[in-house]
Amino acid sequence: MSGRHDAQPGPGPGARGYEPVVYHSPKLGHGKVFVIDEAELLDATGQNALLKTLEEPPTGTYLILVTSRPERLLPTIRSRAQTARFRLLPPTAMEAWMDRAELTDDAEERRWLAGFADGSPGVAELAATYGFHGWERTLRPLLTALDRGGWPTELGDTMAGLVDGFAEAWVKAHRNASKDAANKDGAAHLLALLASMLRRELAEGAGGGDAAATATAMARIEAVRRCEAELEANVNLKQAFEGLAVRWARAAEPDAPVPPVLHALVGGA
Repeated sequence: MSGRHDAQPGPGPGARGYEPVVYHSPKLGHGKVFVIDEAELLDATGQNALLKTLEEPPTGTYLILVTSRPERLLPTIRSRAQTARFRLLPPTAMEAWMDRAELTDDAEERRWLAGFADGSPGVAELAATYGFHGWERTLRPLLTALDRGGWPTELGDTMAGLVDGFAEAWVKAHRNASKDAANKDGAAHLLALLASMLRRELAEGAGGGDAAATATAMARIEAVRRCEAELEANVNLKQAFEGLAVRWARAAEPDAPVPPVLHALVGGA
């Protein structure tokens, strides 16, 4: 007997729904396996609900907590679990998986998905399902305008809108999902997309011996990290993204004047 549960934020079915079943005798075979996907979405109440079972699981019972953000699990959860890290697929295996998955018929999008996923089938599937390639196509012209000295005031709103659209779609597709948690995940995905773009720029700059381009890419990676820290500290989503846009532009031209309306967003940055 086995079960798979998508973790739902809060103390809902994702945390407690399996508990009566975990103590039942197996219907097939001699053991039971429960897979709790996206375990990081469980809040403290939900994670604490797992502790008793993790401390004293019934004989022949195995719980597998799948997460890409182990730091979001309580220390008491991590201390009672054995960590098994899954390596990224090599390019040939990833190509074979994408052939089977048939995520898209568009060759350009397929190349983009393979590059963005960087060996992770789960990331590729998520990006295809929620249109991350379209996110980059939406953001690229606005970021290019920043590179050219422009100040597209809609950039912060655009980023926040993409995240909100992701969160709404996620909540619609996942029963009992939290919009707040989905917003945080959406923001993390958007920042991962920006980081992926910057890694390509960093590689191009370093490979071509362009010290200025390399320095700009590194400064922008730091701006993305700062935005991530602000979001973890519950800074308003739009404000955090607008601050990121300002720092993104200043990375290329540190002495360029900032429009007065944006001064409050960057402070002493």
